Amino acid sequence: RGHVGISIDVTGAAEAEGALRVADRRKAESLPPLAPELRNPLAPTSNAVHLLRRPDGRRSADRMVEMVGRQVRQIVRLVDDLLDVSRITQGKLELRCEQLALAEVLAMAAETSMPAIEAGRHELTVSLPEETLMLEADKVRLTQVFGNLLNNAARYTDRGGRIWLGARHQDGQVAVSVRDSGIGIPAAKLAHVVGMVSQAHRRSARGPAGLG
Repeated sequence: RGHVGISIDVTGAAEAEGALRVADRRKAESLPPLAPELRNPLAPTSNAVHLLRRPDGRRSADRMVEMVGRQVRQIVRLVDDLLDVSRITQGKLELRCEQLALAEVLAMAAETSMPAIEAGRHELTVSLPEETLMLEADKVRLTQVFGNLLNNAARYTDRGGRIWLGARHQDGQVAVSVRDSGIGIPAAKLAHVVGMVSQAHRRSARGPAGLG
C-alpha cells in the first residue's frame, strides 16, 4: 500500500495577495481625505471671484489675483497626489523642501481657512514672534497641516467663537499652536487624533459630519 502526495508552495502567492490587500486598504484610507483637501483652496478662490465681480472689485484685483494664483498652485499639487495612486498605495508622499518663512506658510493657511472662519463668525487672533523664523520645509504640506487645524477649529466651535494661531521659537525649533473655544477633544481620544480617518465626536449630535 502506498500513496502519492503533491505539495505546491503558495507562499509567494499568499504574500502577493496580502500586499494587494494592504495596497487596497491604503487606497481606501488615503483617497477620501483628499476630497476636503481639494475643497479647502476652492473656498477662498470662489470668494475672490465673487469679490472681483463687485463694482469696487478692481481696487483689490491685484491682491485677489495673487491669492487665486497661490490657491490654484495648491490645488494642482493636491490633484497630482490624487492622480498618483501608486504613490498613495505605497504610503509615499514626496516632500519638496525649500527655504521659506513660517509667517508666509501661516498666512496661506489662514487665507485658505478664512471662508470657514468667517462663516462661523469666529474671531481669529494670530500671534507671531518679531523675528523672522525660516524653515527648510514643504510649503504645500505645512499649509495643509495648519489649514486643516484651523478648519477643524472653525467647524467644532460654536458660532461667534475664538481661534488663536501662534508660533514661538523654542530650543532651536519652532512650535506652532492652534487653540479654539470649541468643544475640544476628550483626553481618552488624544492618542487617536493622528489616525487616517479619526473623529472624536463622530456620534455626537453637536459634531458636524465629515472626517474630523
